[in-house]
Amino acid sequence: MRRPAIAIAALVAAQQPAPIVVFKKSRTGSTWLADMLEKDDRVAFFRHEAQGCFSDDAERTRKAFEVMARRPTCSTQMCPNAKKDAWLTAPTTTDCFDDKLVGFDVNPSHTPFLSWERDWPQLLRTPVKTVVYMRTNLIKHAVSSIHADVLVKACDTHKVLSQKAKDCVESNTEVLSQKIAVDALSLSKSARKLGKYWYDLLRNTTTASGGKVFVLYYEALQRDASVELGRLFDYVGVSGTSVPESSSVKITPDDLRETLADFDQVRKDLLREDPALLPQLEDTSFKVFRTLRLPDNRTQSLSLIHISEPTRQEAISYAVF
Repeated sequence: MRRPAIAIAALVAAQQPAPIVVFKKSRTGSTWLADMLEKDDRVAFFRHEAQGCFSDDAERTRKAFEVMARRPTCSTQMCPNAKKDAWLTAPTTTDCFDDKLVGFDVNPSHTPFLSWERDWPQLLRTPVKTVVYMRTNLIKHAVSSIHADVLVKACDTHKVLSQKAKDCVESNTEVLSQKIAVDALSLSKSARKLGKYWYDLLRNTTTASGGKVFVLYYEALQRDASVELGRLFDYVGVSGTSVPESSSVKITPDDLRETLADFDQVRKDLLREDPALLPQLEDTSFKVFRTLRLPDNRTQSLSLIHISEPTRQEAISYAVF
């Protein structure tokens, strides 16, 4: 007896992991994350900074996201660097995605033409899985953004992945290792502004996706990339294990005592100006800070719930607003 075409399509879909869309922000190690995913045998396709497929072309960017998230194809390369668009109308074939992850990351600040009310709900509807890759240490995130300006000035890049960038970093070690001067009040304002960004992003993605968002933590990834990536693969339904690898280079030290010109003075001033952020300044162990610090001395706790049963020994926690 022949199965109906609809039943066969449903069976095939059930065997394939859900595509993912990863929302992120600059200076969160997203290049490092994407590099690890692209090198992982469990990944069929992952496009880093997908807003670059068709820069400044709203309609083709919207179409590209639709194809990569909702009807990806194995018949041709998706989002090639040459900005070709024939792949947007290629036949949808998915055999190469069996038991493998497929998806892309995007900085929503670079796609203001996509509406949270109109466009993203269409792109993120089932079976797409929504992921927010966030950095919870807002102080370190702010310092990293300042330090990135030094890298751009020295090497004309904000990431160290290509051999050219690595050679530049090596030849500018003295410049890049110089400590930077910051004042506690400006640092506090920058950190809390970042907290507002994450709060808004979690709220928008939760609403647009229908209520459930997987949160991948930068700090947890730094502590043990195998475990944190394992949680992601478990969540989307991809089996197997691998040892994460990346050629991305980190330029900001994990201990801010090695980065800030007058750490002790900044610490003293921050204790007076914004003591709630002091633990983030002092942290050297990649702690996940589960309370967002927002402007006007407001806070927002991350509600932790299990949205799927963990298949590993570790408990899997996700932040949902």
